[in-house]
Amino acid sequence: MAAASAVVGMSAPIEASTVGDDCFREGRWSEALDAFAAIPDTSFTAAVWVKVARCRVELDHPAEALRALARVVDDVQNASSWLSAVSLLDSIRGDGHRVGQTLRVAVLGTYTLSPLTDFLRLVGIRLGLDVQVYTPAFGQLHQEVLAEDTGLIRFQPDVVVIATRDGDLTLPEYSGEPERLVVNEAEQWAGLARRVADVTGARVVMHNFALKSETPFGNLASQLPGSRLSMARSVNARLTKETLGSEVLVVDCDRLAGELGKQSWFSDKYWTVSKHAVSLGVQPTLALHTMAVVAASIGMTKKCLVVDLDNTVWGGVVGEVGIEGLVIGDGPAGESYLLFQEYIAAMVGRGVLLAVCSKNDEDLARRAFENHPGMHLQMTDVSCFVANWKPKHENIKTIAERLDIGLDSLVFMDDNPAERELVRQTLPEVDVITLPDHPSGYRKALASYPWFEVAAYTPEDARRTELYRTRAETATQLESAATLEAFYESLEMVAEFAPFNEMNIERSAQLVGKTNQFNVTTRRHSMAVLRGFMEDEATIAFVMRLKDRLADHGLVGVLVAVRDGDAMNIDTWLMSCRVIGRTVERAMAAHLCQEAERVGFTLLRGRYVPTSRNHLVANLYDDLGFRRVAEEEDGIVGWEYNLGKDGPITTPYVSVEDASVSQ
Repeated sequence: MAAASAVVGMSAPIEASTVGDDCFREGRWSEALDAFAAIPDTSFTAAVWVKVARCRVELDHPAEALRALARVVDDVQNASSWLSAVSLLDSIRGDGHRVGQTLRVAVLGTYTLSPLTDFLRLVGIRLGLDVQVYTPAFGQLHQEVLAEDTGLIRFQPDVVVIATRDGDLTLPEYSGEPERLVVNEAEQWAGLARRVADVTGARVVMHNFALKSETPFGNLASQLPGSRLSMARSVNARLTKETLGSEVLVVDCDRLAGELGKQSWFSDKYWTVSKHAVSLGVQPTLALHTMAVVAASIGMTKKCLVVDLDNTVWGGVVGEVGIEGLVIGDGPAGESYLLFQEYIAAMVGRGVLLAVCSKNDEDLARRAFENHPGMHLQMTDVSCFVANWKPKHENIKTIAERLDIGLDSLVFMDDNPAERELVRQTLPEVDVITLPDHPSGYRKALASYPWFEVAAYTPEDARRTELYRTRAETATQLESAATLEAFYESLEMVAEFAPFNEMNIERSAQLVGKTNQFNVTTRRHSMAVLRGFMEDEATIAFVMRLKDRLADHGLVGVLVAVRDGDAMNIDTWLMSCRVIGRTVERAMAAHLCQEAERVGFTLLRGRYVPTSRNHLVANLYDDLGFRRVAEEEDGIVGWEYNLGKDGPITTPYVSVEDASVSQ
């Protein structure tokens, strides 16, 4: 559903909307859909998407209705439309239609949590998740956490959200010993979050404190360390520090409240009437950002931004005006493009991949990057550059193939609404950001997109562009190699193995939390569980680093095997997608064989647990010579490998620099 197909004779979005509304009110569902399809994506609001979803329900197309409800989430301005969408979602679920993969989310707080919890379920549809929510009775946050047998424990959540409010802070308006109070307050809340993680085994997402700006000290409050406002700000900062590197992730509610306006965030009337700490109008934004952090914690972050060039990254069509005629930096429009480029470059520095998809002469487009004095983005920022005259959806497929990432990891930006719609229609897995009509809004459109959220940041993230650019170059070399074997040998790959330790545990946790394609079980172990593996002498837990003649790829593999009777059972086995397709998995299997023999085991067991994204490893065990021994429900397959009978697994193309995990 969207804006590309127009109703005959209908030239204005207002007319299309009016006709669509008339047909909708009269129950002419198909005609309403035809009219709504003429509305450009820049004018498509949450209210229109709810009507589209209703039409789809009435026409008995529940799957298409769910896709329309997912688009409601792209517009956070209309809370009443979100409420209508939730009602429609419940009716679809009530009819027995499957919504998506189940995610169990418990929400704990000291205020009324609806409709926030309903909005979390709605945002889940945007992610393809059936979010099932548990909330305790009002005011029972601490009781749920501290008691031994509670509804929280019985619910067995995957994620726990702790929703806080300014009034939860036990701080006076002024104190002569602010440091002690700040430390005590921050440790109390951080300790609560850590206890939730310990007793549930779930990932914890905590709202920090959105702080009211009213203070009897006025502007002086920011200069007084002992004022409540200054202490509360310090609590937020210390809370983030206390939880950094743990299983607890923080939603910066105070930043969101500042961005939206604290007068919009808070409502004394809303609180006194119904004990809602957050105004209804901003709860869609809170739900969206909460689920963005949840998505990051379970490996659903987007990886790559794909951008058009002409009138998107710069003003003008380079093939018509030449490099010297491009608008970058000078004047309001030029400065808008420059600000957009600067933000993209900052995202690249944080680890987001950048790809170019442009209908252009490639040599000319590249020279614009290299020679225009106003360009902030450089070719070194680009992981994959595709410029030709093919349809953009075909080139986007090429980008995904060269980078070896899924289409659902890509986000597309283009000033042309027809190109945006083409990608939406032909590649529904790819997210498309709607750009406003003027480039002054491009930066905000990208900054407001929530699904690039990350759960952690490591040195490997800063090098990601370089590594994926090398990967794209490797794909090009593969195309020209005489044989696959010759290509593998030409890479001169060297693996280095090490046990879990303090130097690699954070990067290991990051990979466990986000790796989807090469991941045989997709178990999302917390940092505490990984540390337990590290300290357990009965467990084989190691990481792999890889380098070749083109690049040092860093830490790219994690494997955990635990004792299970007479065998070592592979609990977790994953690799970063940037080294898939190089036979590196054989090196990890060979090292596992070596370690299993070292601790006295000759039998290996593994399970493949299929998900929507890990079909890549469906045949992994078979390819390595394991024997199929069990088939369970939902496509789960059990495998065994007998070292005593079949000998250790070997790898002909990867040498090992240091294969001693025991060091």
